[in-house]
Amino acid sequence: MTIKHGIDFVEVDDGTRPIRLATTGIIGIVGTAPEADLAKFPLNTPVAVLGSRKTAAALGTAGTLPAAMDGIFDQAGAMVIVVVVPEGSTEPETQANIIGTVDANGAPSGIEALKSAEAMTGLKPKILIAPAFSNDKSVADALLSAADTLKGYAFIDGPDTTNADALTYRGEFGSRRGEVCDPWHRVFDQASATEIVVAPSSRMAGVMARVQNEKGPHYSNSNQEILGIVGTTRPISFELDNPATDAEVLNGGQVTTTIRRNGFRVWGNETLSDDAKWKFKNVVIINDLIGESIVDAHMWAIDRNITSTYLEDVVNGVNNFMSGLKAQGYIAGGSAWADPDLNTVTELQAGNVYIDYDFSAYSPAQVLTFRAHLVNNYLAEIL
Repeated sequence: MTIKHGIDFVEVDDGTRPIRLATTGIIGIVGTAPEADLAKFPLNTPVAVLGSRKTAAALGTAGTLPAAMDGIFDQAGAMVIVVVVPEGSTEPETQANIIGTVDANGAPSGIEALKSAEAMTGLKPKILIAPAFSNDKSVADALLSAADTLKGYAFIDGPDTTNADALTYRGEFGSRRGEVCDPWHRVFDQASATEIVVAPSSRMAGVMARVQNEKGPHYSNSNQEILGIVGTTRPISFELDNPATDAEVLNGGQVTTTIRRNGFRVWGNETLSDDAKWKFKNVVIINDLIGESIVDAHMWAIDRNITSTYLEDVVNGVNNFMSGLKAQGYIAGGSAWADPDLNTVTELQAGNVYIDYDFSAYSPAQVLTFRAHLVNNYLAEIL
């Protein structure tokens, strides 16, 4: 109703909206735990474990998940989405359970269940692993497929045999959303008081979660310390200036490895992509994070009338977001604009709006070159 005599109040709901950076550093893991408390960890159901070893203890001690969760929590108190699958009577049956499917009623299982984790737990897993199973290509492919769906990143276990085999296995993939890690790790098992061999993906994921939570998603987890291991299953030679070492051979073939220098460290920045644009994992991750953040923040903009200020509000909101990321050191810079060649009268009348944005991500300093010059200039100082 309009006021006839007095003050009329009209709320104008225009203006920019803040864009919040999407959550990162959440691990999604699929594995076996035949002793698990099924009341707390129902089969094929995403369950959130928020950095608590006590909660994870309900997984028991058998299967792949207990040791993998130990590996994650050795690095940090990460948020983890856990999917327990039943062990099959044969190894191929267990692998099939790990890969999972969606049944006739729409219920997902295995890795497929990670895709529904956000709807069930409120958390979207971004760092995906299936320790001790992803050295099988079918499992690795399922992880990479889930990473595509979730805009996530997968750590894939290598064959744990030789450098040549690790490089051959890496050659089976071309995704920018993952990397192969080899060799496996040796850890001290308190229950048996002996050393055991565990897949590296859980600790690689744990280190990434720690780095993203402490430093930010724009950092690589390479050259970061891995806690809780006593060695690797085969020695990996390493020297910073020697191209003939095991670490250099593996990294040269885009295989991430574990080196020993001031503790054990992740060594490798590169994804499985052959496209140089998506060479570095941190660039892939920050690109996904920016895109997801922008999309999630613009629910308000759908079905609004395209008024004279609509494009300005959307563009300014994205530009403010880019400025914030630059100020925090996440990106070198970025901007958004509404291209007039795309946003024609015809397109706007049809309800179609186009907003472009660009940004520059930081690459890790993978090669540092020192150039030595032998000169006689300084000899004059002795005279």
